[in-house]
This record gives sequence, C-alpha cells and structure tokens, in this order.
Amino acid sequence: MTLLPTPAARDWKSGASNLMDTNSRPLNEFAVNWLPRRGDWIGTNGVDYGPAIRRWETVTGREAPEPTEPGDRGSNRRLNPAFSEWMLGLEPGHVTAVPGLSREDQLRAIGNGVVWRQGAHALRLLHGRAVHNPARLAAA
Repeated sequence: MTLLPTPAARDWKSGASNLMDTNSRPLNEFAVNWLPRRGDWIGTNGVDYGPAIRRWETVTGREAPEPTEPGDRGSNRRLNPAFSEWMLGLEPGHVTAVPGLSREDQLRAIGNGVVWRQGAHALRLLHGRAVHNPARLAAA
C-alpha cells in the first residue's frame, strides 16, 4: 500500500528538497512534484494514490481538495493548505478559514497538529486504565 507523506510543520517552505526519494520528503514537494491534479490520482512517479485518497474521502465524508494551488508568481504550483487540512481529517476551514493566518502559518499549524488523534487515543487508554485499575496506573 502506498501512503502519502505525513504533513509536517516544514511544509510551508518551498524549493527543491534533497529528500525527494525518501519517506521524509516534505508534503509540499511531494504534492507539487508527484501528485497530479485532483481526480487523476496516478502520480507522476506512476504510483496510484487513488485507493488511499478514495478511502480517506469515504472516512471524512467529503472529496479531497485540489492538492496544489498556483503559486504567487503564477506558473509554479505549491501545496494547498486545504489539502493538508483534509488529510488530517479536520473540518473545512478549521485552520484555513482562521482570520489573520497567512498560508505559512496555516501550514505550520496543520503540520504541528499531526498527532492530535494519537494523543486523544493515548488519553482514552490512560483513562480506561485509571478507571479499571487506579493502582496500576499510579505504579506506571
């Protein structure tokens, strides 16, 4: 199964990356250099991202936004913050419609918020242990 890179705080940056052929490449460069426009999810590297995108569309209940948008200077494309927001399962506009947030700030906030679901899961697990066995939790 081919997965998309996890959004990261560094994704607001642009420019060529020396990490393009590793799993740690920034989502920004991955989206610009590997993902096609929305609707044709076969990447320029020949990998079909369609199944993963369609699964997440089913989970979120909405279509994936366009992964890239035109850059400030017209022809260069760049990561669309709404795509990163959608990848995290956030409601549309949760970050991208906050007044006063620049594109850079939006992508930084989205990148820094990557692990909220894991944190929520950890808290549920800890709460369950505390309720069922408080002494065990205190000893941990």
